Amino acid sequence: MKFEIDDIKKKAITSQVFSKTTLIKYIDPNIDGEYKTTFSYLNSMCEGCPELLRDRVIATHAQINTKYRMGNVGINPTFAVCHFLWGRIYVWAYYFKHNDSLWQQHILPLMMELQKSAKIKEDMHKAEQLLETYFEEQSQYEKAIKESKLSISSTAHADNTQTDCMPDIIQTMQDINAGKIAYTDIDWEHQIKTVLKLINLMPTQFPYVIWLWGFLSEIEDPTIRMDILGKMQDAAPKCFDNLNDQQQFVSDCACIYQVCLKARAYNLRNDIGIIHKWTDDRKSLNDIAHILSDKVIDPAWMVAIAEEMYQASQGNKKQAMLTLVLRANRNIDQLTIDNIVDFAKNLYIAEGFRHLILSGEEDYMDIPTLADFDPKLLKACFEEYIRMRNRDIKDIIEQDLTHCGDAEELECLECLFEEESQHVNRENMLEDFRGSAAYNAMWYPGKQKVLDMINVFIEYLKNKIKKIKKEEAKLGIRDNIQNFNIQGDYIAGDKHVGAHIDNVAPNAIGAQINKN
Repeated sequence: MKFEIDDIKKKAITSQVFSKTTLIKYIDPNIDGEYKTTFSYLNSMCEGCPELLRDRVIATHAQINTKYRMGNVGINPTFAVCHFLWGRIYVWAYYFKHNDSLWQQHILPLMMELQKSAKIKEDMHKAEQLLETYFEEQSQYEKAIKESKLSISSTAHADNTQTDCMPDIIQTMQDINAGKIAYTDIDWEHQIKTVLKLINLMPTQFPYVIWLWGFLSEIEDPTIRMDILGKMQDAAPKCFDNLNDQQQFVSDCACIYQVCLKARAYNLRNDIGIIHKWTDDRKSLNDIAHILSDKVIDPAWMVAIAEEMYQASQGNKKQAMLTLVLRANRNIDQLTIDNIVDFAKNLYIAEGFRHLILSGEEDYMDIPTLADFDPKLLKACFEEYIRMRNRDIKDIIEQDLTHCGDAEELECLECLFEEESQHVNRENMLEDFRGSAAYNAMWYPGKQKVLDMINVFIEYLKNKIKKIKKEEAKLGIRDNIQNFNIQGDYIAGDKHVGAHIDNVAPNAIGAQINKN
């Protein structure tokens, strides 16, 4: 027996299972790139007579434990590579053999028992659940295909004219793009209703924003896309029975409109070479890559993406990154994140997605560090965060009946500094308990990166306050006093909190940041 899998299925399992695990998704590509080592051991383990399979499993585990005892670089807490590798082997074994009674009753439980790392064992159980979800969704999808084929066949025999009247939205968009028909001649109400019927047949319900983006991407001109979106918004009230669905559809249209607007602005610039890194069925990502590129990226958009991700995590909503990015503009000038720690977590994820899109590589796995951030972009994101947090603080201060007049910028900044310092100090102090059960319970991949960013932020905010005080001192507005109270500890002058940006290691711990 030899376990083999095509690249498309391998990428699908990586996306739907491995990428959603906490630990076993991370391993040095030189050790197990494209799962080469995993499949080598899995196939070797299963070669031979079934009577000795159990013994071969035990022997293979012992061999891996001996050869891969080194720590997995970039993961904290540190676990030996052998634990990660065994976890990966188990997941693929479960994928291939989950319906085999021998494996279900004997081999898979044995493999789980042999895993000595409790944390990675949790990952293996999580992968089982993810695989079962994948199997169920795939089964429903295949069933829907069969039902769809039967329905189409039946309809064709019963009424050929009806089939002719069923619009193909993709073909319609292609014809508009080719100039064969005008978008003004299309019955958009009929198009939307037909697409909604098709969506209801799908086992997985994708957000409106995804399928809107999918078929609109067949049209190259962003301006025409924007005009079509307007037509769809006008037709929406006649297409939905549920008001909430209608409002979500209209909102998603508005979100994509803003993306198209930014894409058009990019195309009209003469100082930027238009580079298309994505091809074929992924070409729609080029517009996203353009508006997220280094020269045109809007810091407000980056902060809005971080906010969209934060809201999704708070509601425990599992959504694709593309969905979050496409909907991000609805959060422009809106912020529910109320501390720099959560802001840093989500900003890192946003920057990681930006790097992936700009790479043009679907399997891009590099995780950015603080040093990978463009300093101007990071400072601009800080300023956006400070501006919106200051706005909320100003409202709170002015609601105090004992406060006289309007809250000044410096007053708001000092309140913000005191509040954020508490969060930063708490995160820094937790590092003193590294290795403890309490620390491990609160640890998450990418924690060191978050620490790097929040310490730089608190230093940035401190210097911002210091600069304003110096300017005011020159104007004789107030004395140039630099005293901040952080949890009872007065820090004066040039005594700094945390780390300078030049003290941040360029190869800090790298990992996808999750809610936990």
